[in-house]
Amino acid sequence: MEAATIQAERRDKTGKGICRALRREGKIPAVMYGPGVDPVGLSIDGRDFVNKIRNENILQSMIDLVVDNTPEKTLIRDVQTDPLSGDPIHVDFYKVDMNRKVTTMVNVETEGKSVGEEFGGLVQVIRRQLEVKCLPEDIPDVIKVNIEALNIGDAIHVEEIEVDAGVELVHEVNFTVITLVGGKAAAADEEDESDEEAEAAVAEE
Repeated sequence: MEAATIQAERRDKTGKGICRALRREGKIPAVMYGPGVDPVGLSIDGRDFVNKIRNENILQSMIDLVVDNTPEKTLIRDVQTDPLSGDPIHVDFYKVDMNRKVTTMVNVETEGKSVGEEFGGLVQVIRRQLEVKCLPEDIPDVIKVNIEALNIGDAIHVEEIEVDAGVELVHEVNFTVITLVGGKAAAADEEDESDEEAEAAVAEE
């Protein structure tokens, strides 16, 4: 996974007043922490961060967080947002050890067109993200799941999904990730079949 880059500035002062002042300047208060690392107060450019969320999917990506001209390998652990505007107001960055496995969420994408869709079936992605555990450099960009063999009523469970060597899907139960349900066309076909059976029964009487 290719890392995005975010520039950060240290901030020595903390508190609500300082954070509000930073936001008025178009900045977002942030913190960086991790194993064996004391939390470091930071600020980042708000517009740059929002653009990267929209265009680079950084919420599930490795990030080179540049502090004092030194890039630190991090993951985003939390983004607090304003309840009214939805704008980010605080970000937690987790500094990773490249030699230690981490857990993070990765988006799920479907591949191909299922057999069942030809008969009116609808693909439902139940889990749009899956938790993985691996070394930071092995974090996949997405988890692709081939659905071509799915028919109406079929499902794909987490234990059926293949990922790259070194990547583990974290789960305690074998939950459903994707299913194919009957759509309008399937419902119409079933209704037609029921009508035909009813007419046949009347004819026999």
